[in-house]
Amino acid sequence: MLLSTFSNEKTFNRTWVGQWYWREPLLARTTLLVLSIIPLLMVASILDQRTLNGINIWTKPLKFNVSIVLYLGTLTWFAGWINRSVMSRLSYRIYVFVLCGTLVFMLPWLYGAALIGEPAHYNREHPVLAPMYSIMGVVSVLFTTGAIVYAVLIAINRQSPLAAYFRYAVVLSLTISFIFTVIMAGELASMDSHWIGGTASDKQGMFLFGWSRDGGDLRVAHFFSLHAMQFIPLAALFGLPKRVANTPRLFAAMLSLLYCGLLFYVYFQAKSGRPFLGWLG
Repeated sequence: MLLSTFSNEKTFNRTWVGQWYWREPLLARTTLLVLSIIPLLMVASILDQRTLNGINIWTKPLKFNVSIVLYLGTLTWFAGWINRSVMSRLSYRIYVFVLCGTLVFMLPWLYGAALIGEPAHYNREHPVLAPMYSIMGVVSVLFTTGAIVYAVLIAINRQSPLAAYFRYAVVLSLTISFIFTVIMAGELASMDSHWIGGTASDKQGMFLFGWSRDGGDLRVAHFFSLHAMQFIPLAALFGLPKRVANTPRLFAAMLSLLYCGLLFYVYFQAKSGRPFLGWLG
């Protein structure tokens, strides 16, 4: 179906999308499937005006879909830096299948909760969603392992085409994404809400993100944790290879430490009950 939008397969392969797709076809197809659901969720938010925590009930599933697309889409591109012989192994193929298969549980859980007007997270009273919340925590961790598995596979690829400083940055970004996301998700799951002080509503939250404007919000730290895998490599692209060629590990380490500093800052900012970028009002 994707190939049908191009004149032929050869033309498709020359495009950026084609190169992205063939790096890891299963991840790519899963990414496109989740992406294709986004317009449906947008239509649902227009037709269904029910609200939860002050915002449209379909907003949360929509945000999760966008986040999943970014996560899987990035892993798909990064797969091009894994040794092809590793990717051809049965164990790898099974792992990717299981990784994509976690969405069979996660997405219906999110959509189903919205459909019946219940919160998917912090729901400890609903007879079905309450036990599902704990189960989905385990499934989410399994889904997040894609970051650390790819970090290891990229790190051990001795035939990597990447400049050393950029490869180290990618590996560290994936490692940080996994470790900090799991830690933040665990803390969030142990709490009664992600708000710390302020109004327990997303109605007046930050544009697009919904983060609290008058109190702490741990979703900020969770966001930057998960998307370290995009932010750190993008920042590394601004590094001049000539300047860092002799110290690629140091460059990647310094960049990663600076990003970890940001993570600690937004985390403790939220824990102290202060909003992220509070000066925006």
